[in-house]
This record gives sequence, structure tokens and C-alpha cells, in this order.
Amino acid sequence: MLDKKDMENLKSLSDSQLRELITVIAQAAGADGRKAASLLFNTDSLRKSLENMSPAQADAFIRAAGKERSEEIYRIISGR
Repeated sequence: MLDKKDMENLKSLSDSQLRELITVIAQAAGADGRKAASLLFNTDSLRKSLENMSPAQADAFIRAAGKERSEEIYRIISGR
């Protein structure tokens, strides 16, 4: 599960890192590629969503990507 430090790491990602992470999550979750691409266009909106998200909500979102991808996402967020 994500903790406060992980959430801060997530919030401090550069725009390109944030786009990459969202792409990984969207692909793993089977999201429509066009819809995911439209989300990636507006990183300000993504950042606002992150600001309002609790660690538990972010964790649930990440877990939706499946076990293997979730582990990869957690490694990215924690900087390992």
C-alpha cells in the first residue's frame, strides 16, 4: 500500500514521468488507448486528481492494473 512518502513521490514526478506511469497503468488495466492519450494531454488535470486522491484511493487504482504491473508501478513510485 502507498504511504505518504510514496504519494509525495508520485506528486513530484515530472510531466514525462507522470505520462509514462499513467500509460503503464492504463494499458495494464485495458483502458481505451484514445481515452488514455486524451488524459495524458492535460497533466495539470492529472496533478489535480492526484492532489485530491488519498493513498488508499491511489492504491486501489494501481491494484486494478494486476499484480505484476502493480509491483512495477510501486517500484517506479518508490524510486527503487
